[in-house]
Amino acid sequence: MKGYNGKILEVDLTSKIFRELIIKEELYRKYLGGTGLAAKILFDNYDFKKKISPLSAENLLIFMTGPLTATRLPGCATRFSVCSISPLTGIWGEASCGGRFGIQLKKAGFDGIVIKGVSDSPVFIKIVDGNVEIKDASRLWNKDTYEVYDILRKEEGVATSLSIGIAGENKVLFANIANEPGNYAGRCGLGAVMGSKNLKAIGVKGTKSIEFADSKKIDKLRKNIIEKQRENIIVQTLKEFGTDGGLPVLMMLGDVPIKNWNLGVWDEGSEELSGMNMSETILINKKACFGCSISCKRAVKVNEGKYKIEKGPGPEYETCASFGTLCYIDDLKAVTKINELCNRYGMDTISCGGTIAFAIECAEAGILKNTNGLKLSFGDADAILKLVEMIAKRDKGIGNLLADGSKKASKKIGKESEKFLVEVKGLEVPMHDPRAFHGLGLEYAISNRGACHVNSYQMFVL
Repeated sequence: MKGYNGKILEVDLTSKIFRELIIKEELYRKYLGGTGLAAKILFDNYDFKKKISPLSAENLLIFMTGPLTATRLPGCATRFSVCSISPLTGIWGEASCGGRFGIQLKKAGFDGIVIKGVSDSPVFIKIVDGNVEIKDASRLWNKDTYEVYDILRKEEGVATSLSIGIAGENKVLFANIANEPGNYAGRCGLGAVMGSKNLKAIGVKGTKSIEFADSKKIDKLRKNIIEKQRENIIVQTLKEFGTDGGLPVLMMLGDVPIKNWNLGVWDEGSEELSGMNMSETILINKKACFGCSISCKRAVKVNEGKYKIEKGPGPEYETCASFGTLCYIDDLKAVTKINELCNRYGMDTISCGGTIAFAIECAEAGILKNTNGLKLSFGDADAILKLVEMIAKRDKGIGNLLADGSKKASKKIGKESEKFLVEVKGLEVPMHDPRAFHGLGLEYAISNRGACHVNSYQMFVL
């Protein structure tokens, strides 16, 4: 079947045995690939009579490309899915990711990877044009995701890689999986699953050409999409100011959560945290994903001060909201520093920011008292920076408490702390307020992984 290789890689980390699994064309046609095929594989191997612990050897971790991966179609060419049973929610977990990993995996001869078992020591997987090695990762352990990416490219010669940071190693339940800096499989804590398997990274390089059934039609579709994008004001805002360019308008619509969902308008935060302010202050250049003409990604640099960072990925809208408006921080440089820490440590900024905002409200209400000496209050960026580090390292006390996410933390805190919770099925809610778009509330309620804003566009329909 053109567009696919017709096989996936299965790696058993317990036995250190790997093999190729041939996938019939009918399965691709029935499940399309990506999340659909991953779900088929996962649940074919799931014993519903025996509840599997998400952090056990029995849980599978699946990386899967889709039919549009590597096509050069805008918004689709780089996407791949990561699927497993989520340790944060205990149910189906999935995360979508951009970057070059999916493309390189297809070019290396595989449409996906199924990870099973647990290694008895830290390892990484190296895949080069169909050749697979399971290698010692002791030199990578305790390193952040930026460092691992650089090491594997320079020392192992791979084109790109996936890795976990120390949050994944410590099984923080909202740990993410990083591709290149700026691209993350963020939601559902799948980095903790990877960490539980002692799998630090997967490096890949492929040189094979991917043949599609009708490349001319794909090119024509790509041109049509780009033409339509040029006429679309939302796309042009993304191009000019990034995903955060819409924050002021979304706040006018009541869509941006403020102070742990207690407020709906905050003029100071709207201006300071906007993509317009980012463009005027810390922006270095704009970046585009493979096949995309929008260039909505931002590379930023903070030259001086306590929030100084070298050139790196800038915060997206979700991060500016989850650590900015939700935690009541009206300092873009502080949010940028928090974003860098989460990226390096490997943590989902939505769940991390949501959990911290929940903890702050509990502390201000006098419900959460054991804060390891930290005075938690809305707007205190320095305390939040410290708390991010404590969570990633699972420091005793509040770090370990919040590393399990807001819902599990609430059960331990008790004292009516649940009234400050904002989650669905244990997954912290993204930074779009369903009180602004009733259809979004329906989407949050029925999404199979928990609160999710990317499975449909009900927010624009109802």
